[in-house]
Amino acid sequence: MDEMSYLFEVFDRMTQTGPGSDASSRRALRRFSDLPDRPRIADFGCGPGRTSLLLARETQGEVIAIESHAPCIDALARRAEREGLSRYLFPMVADMGQPPIAPKSLDLIWSEGAIYFLGFQRGLELWRPLLKTRAGIAVTEITWLTDHPSPANDRFWRREYPAMQSLAANVAAVEQAGYELIETFTLPPEDWSLHYYTPLQVSIDQLRADHPDEPLAQQCAAILQAEIDLYGAHGTEYGYVFYLARMA
Repeated sequence: MDEMSYLFEVFDRMTQTGPGSDASSRRALRRFSDLPDRPRIADFGCGPGRTSLLLARETQGEVIAIESHAPCIDALARRAEREGLSRYLFPMVADMGQPPIAPKSLDLIWSEGAIYFLGFQRGLELWRPLLKTRAGIAVTEITWLTDHPSPANDRFWRREYPAMQSLAANVAAVEQAGYELIETFTLPPEDWSLHYYTPLQVSIDQLRADHPDEPLAQQCAAILQAEIDLYGAHGTEYGYVFYLARMA
């Protein structure tokens, strides 16, 4: 197996694949109180679909959940059926950089922990034509919260995500992409430690136990472990920030 196969093995066991929580998602959703009665929403890079399910449950609108990893979409469809949300939720295997969605057809775009795959400003620009007039967008992006990161943080994130920017730079990117900023807020520590890293640690330990003699599996586990350990030591220097905006 290759490294991606081991990563999928880790994350396919989890109900969310990045920092976040229902509480934080609801806080962001409340800022779009003027949505129509049955809004049309796209959740880009939905992963296993925690936010897609929440959006369907909270809005009872049409939620298009887009993810390129088919097992996530299959699992989401099964969960939506169990929770009685299939009438609202439309899971789709697709490229969020080229989503099969008509221009000016969405009331809200949502993306937690996924826009970095496209690049923050590029993703904002790619998705803007899909929105109706004055429609909204809510995305989270990992963001520097200090101008002077520790050497350990600097080394790790220069390797893992060299495009990470400051809050001010990302706000400027939102405005340059043609949006009017509504609010930003940083996800609280429990959105990392409790809701993401606790289950991730369990899955990492399972990977190690299942593949004790596979060097690549152990290497994959070590990389993920290093991220958890780094957050424990220097997590105040960076965080996921919700950027909430609407068409300017």
